[in-house]
Amino acid sequence: IKLDFLTSDIIKTLFDQGYVIKSNFVEEVGFTSILDNEVKYFYHEGRFEEPVISEAPTRNDKLLTFSFTDVDSKSTRALYHLCRILTALPFEMNLKASIYSQVSEVFQLSYFSEDSSFQQVHYDSSFKEKFDNGKKISALYLFSENSKAKPKLVIHQKESTDIREEIDLEAGSLCLLKSRVI
Repeated sequence: IKLDFLTSDIIKTLFDQGYVIKSNFVEEVGFTSILDNEVKYFYHEGRFEEPVISEAPTRNDKLLTFSFTDVDSKSTRALYHLCRILTALPFEMNLKASIYSQVSEVFQLSYFSEDSSFQQVHYDSSFKEKFDNGKKISALYLFSENSKAKPKLVIHQKESTDIREEIDLEAGSLCLLKSRVI
């Protein structure tokens, strides 16, 4: 796979401000619609689960956790393509910025119903020093084009409830976060 998904400016912005958003990340016509249909099929098959009880007060979306090897390249071509690209991003950042990142091939899909799904403030990683094993970068990809409400990403500073920024997201957007900082 050719490592040309991120420009040097995108990587610089990620490390300078702690996050970056790239609109129209997968530049294939109709990609988000195809991906949306694949994920809806998984939902109707009953593959998504309720969050664990300890997370219940902070979210009510449905979750599907899977590894890259679980994705069938023929029946779910869009999901396979996206996972393949996302697993290439750490290699591209290593190539362009020498940050020595490693890849995780475990993915989590969140399914939000149209009327009442939410996620409250939460962290993708621990801010406690004893759990800190280095920098962590989380990738969020928004693909649903059919949402009635425009999704927002609310950025908080480390260990703070103060809102730093609210960002309207569009289908096809990739958000990279330094999740031990943001």
